[in-house]
Amino acid sequence: MVCNEFVGGTESGYQAVRAAISQSGSLPSGHRHWAGPSENGWIVCGLWDSREQYEAFRDAVLMPALGGLGEAGFPGPPRVTSFEVSAQIT
Repeated sequence: MVCNEFVGGTESGYQAVRAAISQSGSLPSGHRHWAGPSENGWIVCGLWDSREQYEAFRDAVLMPALGGLGEAGFPGPPRVTSFEVSAQIT
């Protein structure tokens, strides 16, 4: 699980990033993520098959999308937290 917190981020910034990602590349098949407001802005957590899969997506799709949005996206790079998921209860 990788969580990206965008300090000062908003839902409209998130929607702009989602639109840019859909134009520049797609999420891997079966990828799931959750997003919503946090105390400090906006947070997006994604469940990835591996750290390498996330890093490839980050480098090829996410960061170029963020860089191309200017003020329409998030105000700065995310604070990243990651952890191994040991259990899921549904």
